[in-house]
Amino acid sequence: MQRTLGTSPTLTLVPGVDTDWEGRKLHIRRRRRGCVSKGFRVDSLATGQCLCGAVTFRISGEFESFFLCHCTRCRKDSGSAHSANLFSSTAKITWLSGEANIRTFRLSGSRHVKCFCTICGSALPFSQPDDGVLVVPAGSLDGALGRRPDAHICFSVRADWDDDLASLSRFDEFPA
Repeated sequence: MQRTLGTSPTLTLVPGVDTDWEGRKLHIRRRRRGCVSKGFRVDSLATGQCLCGAVTFRISGEFESFFLCHCTRCRKDSGSAHSANLFSSTAKITWLSGEANIRTFRLSGSRHVKCFCTICGSALPFSQPDDGVLVVPAGSLDGALGRRPDAHICFSVRADWDDDLASLSRFDEFPA
């Protein structure tokens, strides 16, 4: 069974007016008719899935922002230095399989949400109903995005070990 979730086409995430996201500030500006968006388009056949492949989806539409968030909440739920999420006020998601394996966790007293596969725990897209924004974990998409992140956010509260990571040794495979 396929189900398509839409998001409100009235908001675009861009530098501008402050709004609250996970206790932090992001910027949202109302979209005006005829304005050219600075977002990027995802091919209408762009697909994604969880690690075990039980949940699959397709995304169509435009993403306005791509942020690497270093807040404590995103570090906790990603288990890493930051989360990497795409944001859209207009893109649509169609769940292709495994919808029964999707769960959503909402952190009480905050706007922090994590959607995940109940089998493998992989992060999955979710909609923020208050904002009408679709949030897609970049790593859940198959294939290349063709775009770099727009910015690091909540950078002042990053992990103490998250400095000058570009200077570390690099290996193409797991080091022996």
